[in-house]
Amino acid sequence: MKKADILVYFLIAPGLILYHALDRFKLIYFLPVIYLGIVFLSSRYSSREKVKLDLNIGIGILLYLLMVFLSMGASFWNIKVEPALRDVLIFLSPLILFLPHVRFKMVHVKVLFISSILSYVAWVGLESFNLEFSFRILTSNYNSNSEFHNGIIFGGFFLVFLDRKKWLWALIALGVIFLTGKRAIFLGLLPAIGVYYIFLVPTKLNLDKAFVGLTTWLYFLSFLLVGYFLLEVSQWFIDQIDPNGSLTVNRFLMGREKFIFGLRREMESASVFIDLFGHGPGQADFYLMEHVRPDWVNKGKPVNPHNDSLKLIFDYGWIGSSLFFGVLYSFYIKSRAGILMFLYTIPLFLVDNSLIFIYYLFIVGVISRVDDPFTGKLASELNYKI
Repeated sequence: MKKADILVYFLIAPGLILYHALDRFKLIYFLPVIYLGIVFLSSRYSSREKVKLDLNIGIGILLYLLMVFLSMGASFWNIKVEPALRDVLIFLSPLILFLPHVRFKMVHVKVLFISSILSYVAWVGLESFNLEFSFRILTSNYNSNSEFHNGIIFGGFFLVFLDRKKWLWALIALGVIFLTGKRAIFLGLLPAIGVYYIFLVPTKLNLDKAFVGLTTWLYFLSFLLVGYFLLEVSQWFIDQIDPNGSLTVNRFLMGREKFIFGLRREMESASVFIDLFGHGPGQADFYLMEHVRPDWVNKGKPVNPHNDSLKLIFDYGWIGSSLFFGVLYSFYIKSRAGILMFLYTIPLFLVDNSLIFIYYLFIVGVISRVDDPFTGKLASELNYKI
């Protein structure tokens, strides 16, 4: 059995369903160790199963470890070990999982899509679905009864089905997107579709690796800056859509204003060295729990910033955040589907916790390695197979 089949059919798909069906069953966090064990045992006892490592992923791992080293060196005596260890393990897990070179087919994506729907139903419960939509997604928490914290997965599925012209699958994915009640999905979809289909594909500039590197770097940097200045950007946007002033920044950001203000206040009072290299992995979550939401301390739960751009800058500084582009590039830019997943994921940084949604990273990692390596042909020129 091929590595791709083992990873999808026996590890990721059942792990995702069990995670949501059994109240966050932790098997999925051990998938990289289980999978690597299977891969290396197979190579040891089978002459046909040779392990080929992805050099780019190896570079991505080294870059991330450098980020960790620099940030912990800058704030060594103030590091809180538990959140630091949690973030390092979560960040490394998808990189380690895809370190052995592997490619997938669309049938693997479809199986994961069906598994994601089943996990969604298991998490929410059929009795909770609310089919009376509110399309005022800019000003209301629409369809909250059936909201799915992991709903951003379905935006990735929609894009790959759309790119492959799997219209029925894309339509189903779009329907599930509306069910999940996650505004962030649209924040990811619109820039991804705009940049890829309006700018890259018609000009065929997505065929040039150097240009893709430059485009994705500028794209990443833009959203990193928007994430840092999200309060100001949100206020400007509100002024355009609601000149009467009935919509506040806090309501628009659904309570995130307090988190953003708290992290920025701490960063502005820090030394230049901390600004450059950060407070250390996971320290944004701990700071929010201790100083912004102390009522959560007894719950033993981290307070996720819901702004991955700001979390990156707080934890790893401006230099570490810049290095993180190389980590993302090594993980995503494996195919045209990978470019789409990158373009979709980066805007999610503004208002979500996609960096710690390990199951989301596993799935977009699979989609980014679907059987169309970056060969220099447009999607429309290939004869795709299941």
